[in-house]
Amino acid sequence: MNLLYQIKRSPYISRDLEHILPVAKKGSHIVLYQDAVLAAAVTEENRMWLERMTDAGVTIHALSEDLSARGVKDVLPGIDVITYGGWVDLVERLQPVSC
Repeated sequence: MNLLYQIKRSPYISRDLEHILPVAKKGSHIVLYQDAVLAAAVTEENRMWLERMTDAGVTIHALSEDLSARGVKDVLPGIDVITYGGWVDLVERLQPVSC
């Protein structure tokens, strides 16, 4: 079964995304929520980690409510913006792992 990594800490105070890269397998998914959605904003640094993840076959999702709450309007292309309902669908389909 493919894993669903759930990341909530900001990429500016945590290295969760960097730690997942070596262990995430093709077909895995990552949901960014709470402050982790800052990693979905359009910046060169975020573009680089997203490219490494997508090259590894990992799908990235960001919670729309948290993007709005943190003022993130421009999301990197390739990140799937989801609602709470979409998150529930992923949890039902995949094996959740909280980071």
